[in-house]
Amino acid sequence: MTISVEQQNIKAIIDGQTYTLRASDERTLVITPLEKPIQFFFDENNQAWALFFGLRMLVRSRG
Repeated sequence: MTISVEQQNIKAIIDGQTYTLRASDERTLVITPLEKPIQFFFDENNQAWALFFGLRMLVRSRG
């Protein structure tokens, strides 16, 4: 999964499909057409280190 901001819109690429996201609260984005949440987990420096989507927790890759 890749999440990016393009022209003030938050987008996610999941399994080759591009989706628009909307903010639900300060740690959750929702995939607009599917209404599925993506919950973020932050470290003590307020940097996202993982996200929870579906039944999976994905750890941020550094690179």
